[in-house]
Amino acid sequence: RRPPRSTLSSSSAASDVYKRQVSTQSTGIATRSTRVSSAMSITIKANIEQDLRRRTIATPGNIQDLKQAVVELFQLDAPFTLLWRDEDGDLVTVDSDPDVEEAISAVTSSAKSVLRLEIRLDQPEPQPEYGNTTAASRLNDLPNQLRGALAAALPHLQNNMSMVAKEFEKHAPKLEEMARHFEKHAEKIAKEACKHQDKMAKEFGKMPDKMAKEFGKMPEEFRAFGLNKGKNKKNKKLHMKFVADCNLADGTELMPGDVVSKTWQVVNSGQQQWPENTRLQHVGSDLFEGTEPSDVPSLHPGEEAPLSLSNMTTPNEPGRYMSHWRLATPEGKKFGDRLWFDVTVLNTDGSQQVLPAIHLGIVCDVTGMTPLVGVRYKKFMQDYDLCQEAFDALSEEEQKHFRVIDTPEDAAQVAEEEAAAEEAAARAEEEEAAARAADEPSDEHAGIWCDMCSMHPIQGARYMKQLEKDTYDLCQGCYDSLNEEQQSELSMVSVEQPAAKSEPAAKSEQAVVEAPEEPAAEIVFDSADLSASCMADIEASFQNEAARLAEEEAARLAEEEAAREEEVARLAAEEEAEAAILAARAAEEEAAILAGQKEAAVLEAALAAAEEEAAILAAREEAAREEAVREEALRREEARREEKLIREALREEEARLADEAVARANEAACLQQAAEAAAAAAALKLAEEEQEALAARETETPLPLEWRGVVDALVSMGFANKMAEDVTKSAEGNFDAALEAALSYVPPPPPAPPAAALVKTSPENSAWEDDWDCLLEELEEMGFEDTETNKKAVAAHKGDLKSTVTALVSEERARRSQ
Repeated sequence: RRPPRSTLSSSSAASDVYKRQVSTQSTGIATRSTRVSSAMSITIKANIEQDLRRRTIATPGNIQDLKQAVVELFQLDAPFTLLWRDEDGDLVTVDSDPDVEEAISAVTSSAKSVLRLEIRLDQPEPQPEYGNTTAASRLNDLPNQLRGALAAALPHLQNNMSMVAKEFEKHAPKLEEMARHFEKHAEKIAKEACKHQDKMAKEFGKMPDKMAKEFGKMPEEFRAFGLNKGKNKKNKKLHMKFVADCNLADGTELMPGDVVSKTWQVVNSGQQQWPENTRLQHVGSDLFEGTEPSDVPSLHPGEEAPLSLSNMTTPNEPGRYMSHWRLATPEGKKFGDRLWFDVTVLNTDGSQQVLPAIHLGIVCDVTGMTPLVGVRYKKFMQDYDLCQEAFDALSEEEQKHFRVIDTPEDAAQVAEEEAAAEEAAARAEEEEAAARAADEPSDEHAGIWCDMCSMHPIQGARYMKQLEKDTYDLCQGCYDSLNEEQQSELSMVSVEQPAAKSEPAAKSEQAVVEAPEEPAAEIVFDSADLSASCMADIEASFQNEAARLAEEEAARLAEEEAAREEEVARLAAEEEAEAAILAARAAEEEAAILAGQKEAAVLEAALAAAEEEAAILAAREEAAREEAVREEALRREEARREEKLIREALREEEARLADEAVARANEAACLQQAAEAAAAAAALKLAEEEQEALAARETETPLPLEWRGVVDALVSMGFANKMAEDVTKSAEGNFDAALEAALSYVPPPPPAPPAAALVKTSPENSAWEDDWDCLLEELEEMGFEDTETNKKAVAAHKGDLKSTVTALVSEERARRSQ
């Protein structure tokens, strides 16, 4: 498909569909499904020994499908183990159908549907290559039998028994060397082995019972700390395994707004107790409103418990919903199986939501919608698709050329119709070509090919040049590529001319066959003209040459005879050496058999020494434990004494702080009383001033009515009413003159308040509030242009405009009086 020509916003239906998981069918049309469809495609990235490969396949429905895909990807013929890497980067084994479902569900809920696999080849147990001799098989397996006897007799030895490991490692190479000798000469020493196998098996069979009996005498504390200790320590890991769904099974149908809960039964499948404050954490897909995860108990290994989600309110939008959860430690590290629930929310009338089909991989060629959602209109016999909106914009005549595809069946039917139409068109073309060939004369030169481009046979015009035994032929295209001089050497031949390439060749071949074979010229030496002396010289030369050749032949025969004698001697020496080697090997093998018996005795002695060492180590460990208990008791006693001293110091500090708090409270009470007294004095003085002002106004001449506006303006700016009237009278109603007089007025300084009444402003009281920004603008309009001074005044008076203006005016007066 070509990319879309434009990108438009998807419709609300497409957005709703994209919020839920969809499955695809082979037709490319997506339909909703309550389970993962086997036809949905998924991308896998598989890695095997640094060989990383990627392939998009149909979603596997079970473990066999997934393994088959891996086998086809790597062409494997050996057993292997599958692991997949989850969102935490952990490798999880995949060996059953539920494991496959879990892995597919996890990757499909992520942004990229990529399943990352690790393949580990299973190493087959080595099999001996010698024959099926019973005695040889038993002797070859002697090292493994000894190891098995040791593991069976001492299953709970202490992890730090270095003596046992050293003794065993000391003798293991010798036993392995014996096994290699046995494998190499198994057939030859089988008879010798049969003489000793019954005796050795009898003695060897007594070893496990004897060692187990001795092991039973060991102290119980020693057996408790066995070899399993190291293994348990290695396998200690937090883990949780899902057991069963207690309620709300997958596929449950719910109504919008239902309040539901979900409970899973789980088990601590690890080797470590779950830590405190472990929580149930949402890790993917949908999260219902009001979901409250239950507390997670600190389970010990093997214990089971239920985990729940309660107070979940289903959404109002119908559709399928899934929610994935995992356990997480207080540090946020997730562990254990993934838990989920899968429900379907119905419409308010109880019916399931019918969503429009999604045509994956199909793009609307007009609007650019990708993938195409809803009804698809395909132009018949053309790769041209439209969505409903683009189709509605066509005329009725144009709409007749489209086919409607809304279901997979529609897509299959349209494909069949197009295939039938293509087949019919092909048949029509063939019939038309056959009819044209019957009507038109043939221009093919049968049996003739072009000697330049190798066209066979030549179609159309043929140009020929006669050679001595053949013809040189060209087609029209090659003839046109020649120059005029070359073209003049060729002549055009029509189809009707019987000239053929094969006839001259056949004639030439026949001429060659029929030509008589000429006799070879005889070499004759004519000596008639030579003298007797010349003839004698020639004969002497011939005799000398013959003697030389005879000597060379005799020397060659002598050399060959000497070489044959040397070869015979060499073969005899090799046979003697081989016999000596075989005799030496037989002696070595006999010695190895005897050494094996001695090694068995040495191993028994080593096991006895190991038992004694184990008993000594057990006693040492018991003493170490007792010493540790005593040290722990002393440490706890010291901690209790220190804790007691700390408590006493804390009590003394609390008493001291309480005394200081009482002193501060008394001081605050005194300050409060002083402040109240100062406030009362100020209020009394203010009342007296108001009475004096009232008396003065009664005796003064009333202010003209037209000057009242100037007085009110000055009062609103923070000036006292009496002073505003005085300056207005002196300025005879002129506002500017009155304002200048008011600003120049310097009142007598007020009496100093008592020291106790002074309250220092804390940094918290001068904090700026956003609501005071508008007061700065008003102050600038009144003529107070120093923004920083205005801001300090507003903060000092807590946003009170009138008090701020009064303070600014007083400050301006003081500044001018200096």
